[in-house]
Amino acid sequence: MTLLAIRLPFGDNLAGNAGGGFYSQFIHVPTIANSGFCRNTPDAIAGPYNDGGGNSLDYCAPAIPLRGACCINDECVVTAEDDCTDAGGTYQGDFTDFTDCTDETCEDACPADVNGDGQVNFADVIALIGAWGACP
Repeated sequence: MTLLAIRLPFGDNLAGNAGGGFYSQFIHVPTIANSGFCRNTPDAIAGPYNDGGGNSLDYCAPAIPLRGACCINDECVVTAEDDCTDAGGTYQGDFTDFTDCTDETCEDACPADVNGDGQVNFADVIALIGAWGACP
């Protein structure tokens, strides 16, 4: 069995003794090619490996912001936390339903606005009285 590590970023990792970025034992010697290593402690690579070329021990890939569900008014959107708060939303946490918001429900921004026109007024009272009675 041969392990190939090709075009992978290894960054910001911490190991106890060796190989913060990548640790190899003598059983199978991996091949590492075109990969970047950055800010790994105590070192980038420990143990035997085949250098497939194109590796960089000081390349830091741009950080990908974590994404999660964000409630803006009563709508759910998937975004990064900074973008959510900049838009006035409430971030639900990293990885919370981060694909399509199907499992995340957002509270109505103003539950007293019965007719959804952005105001609480007499029209909401009329809508409430008009809906009074037995539920279907």
